[in-house]
Amino acid sequence: MAQFDLYPNPHQESAEAIPYLLEIQNDLHRLLSTRVVIPLARGQKAIRLLNPVITYRDEYLVAMTEQMVSVPRELLTRPVANLSRYRNEIVDALDFLVNGF
Repeated sequence: MAQFDLYPNPHQESAEAIPYLLEIQNDLHRLLSTRVVIPLARGQKAIRLLNPVITYRDEYLVAMTEQMVSVPRELLTRPVANLSRYRNEIVDALDFLVNGF
């Protein structure tokens, strides 16, 4: 598990709309039993700065920063990618959510 790892959404009922969860928790906290993730959604409108648009496998996904959540570590089994190339956009979105700028 690493910061900015991308995982398939383990919840069948929401996986069509939200196919992936993006781990944003710093690796320093790897021993905690939970991970903080941002859902990546299909077909959502993005608010500039708050919802970075991420491309994965030629699909545009919207990072629903305002819907970040903590999930049990065991739900995140195998990452399919690492999206650290979007680090700046994700951190900026978190700053915008918390600080308003």
